Amino acid sequence: MKKSRPFRQKARKIPELKGNRPKPGSTPGVTEFSQIDVSSLNPKASKITCIDFGVELTRYPEILDLESFLKDTPLKEGMNRWINVDATDLKTLICLEKFYQLHPLAIEDAFHTPQRTKLDVYDLHLFLIVHQLQMQSGEDVQAEQVSLFILDRVLITIQQNVGDVWNPVRERLCKEGSKIRKGDAGFLAYALLDALVDHYYPILDIYSERLEQIDLQMSENPSPEVLNRLHEIKRDFLLMRKNLWPVRDLISHLLREEHDLILPVTKVYLKDVYDHVVQLIDTLETYRDICIEQREVYLGLMSQKLNEVMKFLTMISTLFIPLSFLAGVYGMNFKYFPELEMENGYLYFWTICLLVVGILVGIFKKKKWL
Repeated sequence: MKKSRPFRQKARKIPELKGNRPKPGSTPGVTEFSQIDVSSLNPKASKITCIDFGVELTRYPEILDLESFLKDTPLKEGMNRWINVDATDLKTLICLEKFYQLHPLAIEDAFHTPQRTKLDVYDLHLFLIVHQLQMQSGEDVQAEQVSLFILDRVLITIQQNVGDVWNPVRERLCKEGSKIRKGDAGFLAYALLDALVDHYYPILDIYSERLEQIDLQMSENPSPEVLNRLHEIKRDFLLMRKNLWPVRDLISHLLREEHDLILPVTKVYLKDVYDHVVQLIDTLETYRDICIEQREVYLGLMSQKLNEVMKFLTMISTLFIPLSFLAGVYGMNFKYFPELEMENGYLYFWTICLLVVGILVGIFKKKKWL
């Protein structure tokens, strides 16, 4: 027995709320972690880097023992510090919580991923959650949670995986006299947010090209593969929309509310990020409308193609109905059938059949059915 062809060419996972989730009914936050001996924990393969910037610049490309580093490498006066953690683990979070007095609820959200995009204001720091989008193998777009702790002179970024889109920011930070280097931790947080938002542009450009290819393919040879690709693109658009819309509210809150850690000069630049977010949302909504419109066009083309096939079959059936009638009449088993005794009866039968078909074809052409 021949197996039926699956509807989708490639299986795609639907995003789920899975990860390092706490058990139902557990204590809120990670307050109980403070009682854990950090040295007894076995950390995962985290990558921790640090940059101290200001008048001078000091880079720590790899920190193996974060607890010893924080104790033995104090931040110099007039300097700011950026600690970036890739593929975070429990030991690293506990060290950061104890040393910088981070709120346990914020630590919980940074550890139990994924969380929604949001901004929380605590006594000693601001806590932001945004999502970084990246193309995986040039095909699928995936979201990664990025947590930012904005403190006085210190910025902590925590990512789920190794690798990000912040290399241009690091290069600007290393240039003497750059605005990022002259700014504080809040200004650096703006630069990182700006890089995450601007990374949507090349991703949308890729999907713009895909939509153009689909449009060209539909005009030449629409196939079920086109519908599969449209469903995949629409799902990716929903993922981008889910992660982009809350960023607008987050930045809007930073602009409206007064925060000691966000200086007025930083708010001026945050307005530019807000404009980029609005522009990206408008572009994304336009692409979603195009995707929906292309799906409707595809379904219309398939319906038109089916109608053409049904029209052809209907005409064939119409042409053969009178022929079937004549064949049925002269196929009856009566003894006395005058036409059966005619010398050219067989020729007359085919002449009548061809004449009937010709008349029907003429009628079809006159009515422009052919």
